[in-house]
Amino acid sequence: MDDVAQPRSGILGGWDRLVGPGATAWENAVTLVVAPVAAAVAVAWLPPDSTMLQRVVAAVLAFDVIAGVWVMSTPAARRWYGRPNRPTAMRWAFALGHAHPFVVAAVFDGSMAWAATLYGGMVATTIGLRWIASQARVPTLALAVVVLLGLGRLVGEDPLLWFAPAYLVKLLIGHLGQMPEVSGRARAR
Repeated sequence: MDDVAQPRSGILGGWDRLVGPGATAWENAVTLVVAPVAAAVAVAWLPPDSTMLQRVVAAVLAFDVIAGVWVMSTPAARRWYGRPNRPTAMRWAFALGHAHPFVVAAVFDGSMAWAATLYGGMVATTIGLRWIASQARVPTLALAVVVLLGLGRLVGEDPLLWFAPAYLVKLLIGHLGQMPEVSGRARAR
């Protein structure tokens, strides 16, 4: 991880900071296909009487969240977001900046309790992940996804049926690549 590729200069550097420097042609191609297809499908799944605002928000969220599931799982993004010199505060800021459930609740007349549960659980899990040994991270995050989906369902419905699972997979499972490795022999204490 010490020899992580650095972003190129100019507009390509902006792309590198998003998907990870050194992304392969395949990783970039899939990203460029998944994002607009996800946006189009999200809009197609809306009821016919949806407002223009709802259509735009659904498209933007799907573009970000669904493509983010792909990107955050690629080796290039894992290397970039998990680089050793990346401050912990940046990792947490990434999670804190994804307050998307509140946008979904506001634009699609959803429950703010649902939004708070999803967002708060994601942030708490992200912060808590720092203290979990690496061999326990995958099961912990998988369990967190299931628990948060269940808790969210108890307090309200996801106004966009695809949003909550994709949001949690992007941000929680995607965080596996953002965490420094702990020896496989290390034990959670």
